Amino acid sequence: MLSLLLRNGTTTHRVNLADILWLEAYGNYVKVHPAAGRVVVPDTLRRLPQELPAAYFVRVHKSFVVPLRRVERLESSRLTVAGQVRPLGAAFRQDFLRRWR
Repeated sequence: MLSLLLRNGTTTHRVNLADILWLEAYGNYVKVHPAAGRVVVPDTLRRLPQELPAAYFVRVHKSFVVPLRRVERLESSRLTVAGQVRPLGAAFRQDFLRRWR
């Protein structure tokens, strides 16, 4: 199973990619939301998603990256991801629609 190593200070977390629900920008940090818990790491949504398989993850908003398989519903400019509503930014809409099909 593929995983992502996330370092926060002196602690390193191993998060299975299949468990990730979404990634969220948080200033100069990224909140990684796996199925259980949350990991906050000093990183950005410009750099961290480069470590994820592009075939499985997509940026949907300036503040969110989601796994394509977790998207349950699309309503106008909102996505339901693992039961939670997330925004779909206009700048990311075309890429998302092309990849979600």
